[in-house]
Amino acid sequence: MKKPILLLLTWLLLSPAISHADIQLILPTNVRVVAYNGQNSSDLSRLTLPDGNNQIALRFEGELGRGKDAEYVYSEVIVATFDAKDTDLSLNIPEIRSSHTLNRFNRDPQIKLTDATGKRVTCKMAVIKKEGFQIQRDYAAELVEFNRGDSAAAVASLKPAAVSWQPSPDSHPEVAEQMLHYWYQQADAETRSRFKQWLETK
Repeated sequence: MKKPILLLLTWLLLSPAISHADIQLILPTNVRVVAYNGQNSSDLSRLTLPDGNNQIALRFEGELGRGKDAEYVYSEVIVATFDAKDTDLSLNIPEIRSSHTLNRFNRDPQIKLTDATGKRVTCKMAVIKKEGFQIQRDYAAELVEFNRGDSAAAVASLKPAAVSWQPSPDSHPEVAEQMLHYWYQQADAETRSRFKQWLETK
């Protein structure tokens, strides 16, 4: 009799730890989380976060237009802060298919966050705007500065990542891709045409 009782007591003691689970955040294909909870992140379709208050920085990335008129674009970086526990969360943004809808999203980002039951989760949002060159941004450092402000999405207690972020195109292929997209957008129509012809010969 002692063994079953011992096993039962062990299960009761461990059950709180067993029942504890993190948050699984599921993202659409056109959304990239660039930083979360004080650290930079890679392109992910699913993100594991701890229970409680979380802060993510995300942006829309996608192609607008078709054929030779297509253009790869990025939205402004959106900061979203929310509180959840032990659930799967799905994040969605409005459909962006034109420069008009992209500009509207940049001005007034509408992010929908729902839990596993379909219930809407309260999400505080703000935009981090940055002018000029956008490649190799240290989003974690930008969040540290953002959290010193008085935005409703700021988290004063959030600690920055201990390790600085120093990406390079060799170790981070997504950075090289971003650079290609950026310079393509800066080029005029004639330069883009020559670039496409060059790609066809490779």
